[in-house]
Amino acid sequence: VAIGLLAVLARRQRQDRSSHTSAVETRSRQTQASYEAHGHVFQQLRGDALQPSEQQLAQDVLQLARQAAPSQRLRVLDLGTGYGKFLSWWQHQPNVDAWGADASPTMLQLARARPEINPHRLIQLDAETLPFPPASFDVVFAHALYHHFDDPTVALREAWRVLKSGGILYVFVRRGDVHDWRDEGAGPMYYRYYLPEELARFISAAGFRLARMQPHHDPYPDRGIGFLTVMGIKQERKPHTF
Repeated sequence: VAIGLLAVLARRQRQDRSSHTSAVETRSRQTQASYEAHGHVFQQLRGDALQPSEQQLAQDVLQLARQAAPSQRLRVLDLGTGYGKFLSWWQHQPNVDAWGADASPTMLQLARARPEINPHRLIQLDAETLPFPPASFDVVFAHALYHHFDDPTVALREAWRVLKSGGILYVFVRRGDVHDWRDEGAGPMYYRYYLPEELARFISAAGFRLARMQPHHDPYPDRGIGFLTVMGIKQERKPHTF
């Protein structure tokens, strides 16, 4: 009887894992489909120019990176660059070499259409399998990326891998304790919200020392959403699981 019960439980666990994996893949595909179908709408809604608060965030990251490496030319990976809103800013900073990366061909096409962006430094990729050698970048800048992941663990470890020792990870995600679908004018997209202590655990487990975490108001107040910004510094130790 006990063996039979164990077999039933094991079968249910496999079914639950399979169902969860299927749901995660569906959410990812549908979110990606919204970016592909409505990327131009997203660009129209948010505009090409950074809001003052967004520019200040980027400036804060640059300042921290300069403190860590004051005399060298910085290599920056704008991960989840979208149509290149932040990349345009990064590529025009002195002594900075910036690349933009995104999973969406449509968003990258929109970025390539912007004359101020270097199209040769735009790359299509998966944030969980970055095609770069270890210690390639001084900054990984991930604005509004990780809140599309059910579990950011693998992607954060990849960011750790491609950063140089002492490199800066910047994260901007939605703040809260819900996971939901929202359509903010560019099609339905799945969002995972993070509480501060939860995000801090993910960042630490990936191998970063938390340098700064702060709540951030939505630069587009019509949405009424709260955000968290984080800056982590790569530590020379292997990432671990919880």
